[in-house]
Amino acid sequence: MVNDALIHYDFDERYRVLAWYFDQKIVALPPNVFATFYKDDATGRVLIILLNNAEKKLDLQLALDWKALGISQPGKATVEDAIFHEGASIYDDKLLTPISAANMRLIVIEPGALKSKMTK
Repeated sequence: MVNDALIHYDFDERYRVLAWYFDQKIVALPPNVFATFYKDDATGRVLIILLNNAEKKLDLQLALDWKALGISQPGKATVEDAIFHEGASIYDDKLLTPISAANMRLIVIEPGALKSKMTK
């Protein structure tokens, strides 16, 4: 399941680690929740692996450092829970996602493309 999702998003050596699970420079996390951030600089895609080691389900509302992720307009970005499809969204510049006890998420954030009008 995880491998299929990583293959779908072309996860390979192009992705660089932005922050390891123990480094909370991109987001402050609740106790027993860990995150590792990866970025494909060619596409701007960000993969976040979230782990909930707590004994209860959490509804996370994460105030990410969007600039550190290289995303200038989070409201135009798309987000997906790539494995469980239990919902992930961006609202008021926060990443919202539920995560069950002792479980993980693979969150994929695609930077939004600005729509432009072609003129002749």
